Amino acid sequence: MRKFAEDIAERDSLHAQLLTRIMLRLNGEEVSHRGLVEGLYRVRATLRVIAINANNHEYANQTSYNNIDQQLQRAQIYAKVILKEEWQKLKREVAAPEHLIGRILATSPPDDAVVEAFVQKTAPSVPSSFSGDPEPAKARRQNAAGAATTGVRPKWSVMSTSPNAEP
Repeated sequence: MRKFAEDIAERDSLHAQLLTRIMLRLNGEEVSHRGLVEGLYRVRATLRVIAINANNHEYANQTSYNNIDQQLQRAQIYAKVILKEEWQKLKREVAAPEHLIGRILATSPPDDAVVEAFVQKTAPSVPSSFSGDPEPAKARRQNAAGAATTGVRPKWSVMSTSPNAEP
């Protein structure tokens, strides 16, 4: 049993590391990116349920495995959308490099106060990679959706969620 628990702990650690690496590459402002993250967090939560069941000597987890399979399929769909969006951006940038260079040169450094406000506002609601609970992220999206319907957009939100918008 001890070997089994160690194997689960090792896999859990690897999963947390991979999830963190994925999170650092995603943009939480884009719908497809949020969908991928939510699916991965749900997989992580289900893996935690399986580990708890194993500690209780409960090994009939077919429903959990089916849930993982379903969430992974959903995550794959979001990943395909993200890759297609990135491919389209790359093709646009290669087609018009002078436009890209002009945009890069026109960008100003971020305002430190805006960055600090963003970090302070976001940090408490970002779920830990060790947490299987996607609810803080879900609540944050609902707050953003409410702001979108009122026309009030946070200052720090500079990225578009439209798949057709320029990067």
